[in-house]
Amino acid sequence: MDLERFGRALHLRWPWLQWTDPDRPWVGSELPCDQADLILFRACTTISLGNGEKALFWHDNWSGKGPLKLIAPELFKIASRKNRTVHEELSNESWIRAVSSLRSMHQLGEFVSIWEWISQTTLLPTNEDHISWNLTTNGAYSSASVYGAQFYGSHPRFNPPKVWSAHAKPKCKFFAWLSLHGRILTADRLALRGWPHDPRCQLCLQEPETASHLCKDCPFCKH
Repeated sequence: MDLERFGRALHLRWPWLQWTDPDRPWVGSELPCDQADLILFRACTTISLGNGEKALFWHDNWSGKGPLKLIAPELFKIASRKNRTVHEELSNESWIRAVSSLRSMHQLGEFVSIWEWISQTTLLPTNEDHISWNLTTNGAYSSASVYGAQFYGSHPRFNPPKVWSAHAKPKCKFFAWLSLHGRILTADRLALRGWPHDPRCQLCLQEPETASHLCKDCPFCKH
């Protein structure tokens, strides 16, 4: 088990309970979560707007498209108020005044792109904001789902001892073993030892000679 990722998965329980169980005595105090925890939390959740009094305008995913600070990063930089709720910013179009100091066409483009659908957003004064968890079928937080989500797109680490079970000649397996441990005497390794060497790859004469370059990046190797 990856303890760092598992710890982060458990951290996300705090902001989840802050939403779903607001009567807990610690709600309202600073959470034991860092910025990376909160970014992951907002990526895993979607807010259904009611009265907009709990969802944060810039930080929470109430639009269904992601947090506004990621959709319009240039606008977020110049926003004068960054921690107000959706209700506070939509009342009398306060969010427009918060980003009134537009300085570039890029910022103007972001403003127009989000203004179109923000102007169509309607709050429901009698309903509370509702949060749902994107990674489970029942929409509830699960530490297992967060732990697994942190490995999306990753690959398992290669286990070097498997080299010895390959169907290859012993000298090939030995070379592969040295390569995986960065022990091939390429130019970068010779430089560390102070031995005479030519720093360039002797095949392509373009890039510095390293084990990674020699085994997979050199155009001659690729060909």
